[in-house]
Amino acid sequence: DTTRGCLNTVITFQETGGGVGWEWDFGDSSSKVYTNPAAHPYYNSGIFTVTCRVTYSNGTTELITKTNYIIISSGPSVSLIANKTIICPGETIAFYAIVHPGGNAVNSYLWNFGDGSTSNLANPGHLYSSSGTRSVSLKVTDTIGCFNKVDSINYILIKPEPIANFAGSDSVFCVHNTSDTRQITFSNQSSSDATTFYWDFGDSTHSTQKNPSTKTYGVGSYTVKLIASNNYGCKDTLIKSNYIAVVIFEASFKASDTVLCGLGKTVTFTGTGYGTNFYKWNFGNGLYGVGTIGVTTTYNNPGKYTITT
Repeated sequence: DTTRGCLNTVITFQETGGGVGWEWDFGDSSSKVYTNPAAHPYYNSGIFTVTCRVTYSNGTTELITKTNYIIISSGPSVSLIANKTIICPGETIAFYAIVHPGGNAVNSYLWNFGDGSTSNLANPGHLYSSSGTRSVSLKVTDTIGCFNKVDSINYILIKPEPIANFAGSDSVFCVHNTSDTRQITFSNQSSSDATTFYWDFGDSTHSTQKNPSTKTYGVGSYTVKLIASNNYGCKDTLIKSNYIAVVIFEASFKASDTVLCGLGKTVTFTGTGYGTNFYKWNFGNGLYGVGTIGVTTTYNNPGKYTITT
């Protein structure tokens, strides 16, 4: 019924020439079989010659030989290695399949990295994002469906990483001119296993203190970064973009138009002061308004009008 199989495959042979007696030799040193059909399991890999001595009803015999007729594959020999087995979260490991085909070409690979992720590549790379130990397995299948699998238990150790965190005593300041400065105290809120620190305050200054000295910032916007490391050498980085803002506060605005031809025209006013969330308007025409964006009024009389906000 087939001429190829894996170890322990049972192959059924049948003589179809009308014999009445049979003596099967399956080529693997097993005992002869005298039935037809004859089912035979192959427990060893190799290429086997099969013979059948057929006896016909008139007493004559015939020896049928099929040379190198059956191919039994042990499946590929499989092992695996990684370029490193101890890492910090967020690192990528390169895995390599070491395969010796068992008589047939390799058809497929199936990796299981122990964290719910798989790959069908021969030599994949994999990133581990959380700490713990991970078992890795590799299943390799050849072109006739024979396979072998290797399991490396607790093969990968992902060391714990700290959690970087911080807060400032304040982060947004309003000042009146460019010479004004503001002071900020940073509070290190990283996890307790963090032992070393590197601060980048966004103004070309740095610190390795756990809780650095009070910082003075001038007018501008500043991104603050903290890198926290633990005794395992694992790091975590927290970046707060534009976290510190020292800005000049002013009541500035713009109008959709400042010269109107004709009466009854509508003008839209928009507040442009940094961070401002409340505007009260006097449109100079006896009307008032509240809002920062898209506040409108209509001028029904000719003249010049002073706008106050």
